[in-house]
Amino acid sequence: MTAPGLHIIGLCGAAGAGKSTVAQLLEQHHGYSQIALADPILDMVHALFAAAGVDGAWAVERSLKEQPTTLGFSYRHLAQSLGTEWGRNTIAPDLWLRVAAGRINQLRLHQADVVVSDIRFPDEAAWLLQKSGTLVCVHRAGIPGARPHESEAHWPSLPATHHIHNDGSLATLADSVHRLVLHLNRPTT
Repeated sequence: MTAPGLHIIGLCGAAGAGKSTVAQLLEQHHGYSQIALADPILDMVHALFAAAGVDGAWAVERSLKEQPTTLGFSYRHLAQSLGTEWGRNTIAPDLWLRVAAGRINQLRLHQADVVVSDIRFPDEAAWLLQKSGTLVCVHRAGIPGARPHESEAHWPSLPATHHIHNDGSLATLADSVHRLVLHLNRPTT
C-alpha cells in the first residue's frame, strides 16, 4: 500500500508514444521521482557496449535504438532479450518488479511520488494496481513500430484508467499531464 496522498503512476503505451517524456514532465513539473523497470537492463547493455567499444548513444538516441550496432544487434534487440528471455523467462517472471519495489520503497521513505515509465506486461500492471497505483496509457498516432517482441504486445490490453494523447506540442502534452495530476490530487468523498 502507499501512504495517503502519495501516488505511484505507471505508464504504458507503444514504443515511441512518449512515456519517457510524460515521466520527465511529471518529474520536472510535479515533483515525481522517475524510475523504469528497464533501468537495470539499460545499465547492463551500457556495460556490454562499453566492453565492446560501442558508443552509449546507441542505447539512448531514438534514431539509433532500432539500428544494429557493430555487435550485429540493436539496443532494442539486446534490451528486449535481456529483459524478457533472460530476466523474466529464465530467472523469475517478477525479477524486474523485485528490483523496482526496492527502489520505490527507498523513494517512499522520502515521501516521494513515483512514476514508473514502462509498464509492459499484465503482471506488471497487476503489481502496480496492487500498490494502489494508477495506470496511464500514452497514445501517439503515426509512430513507427518497434521490433516485434512480446514486450511490445500487451500494452493495448492493460487496464489503464487514464489516457493521455501525445499528438500535439510539448506544451499540450504538459497540459495533459498537469490535468492528470490535478485529477489524482482531487479529494475523494
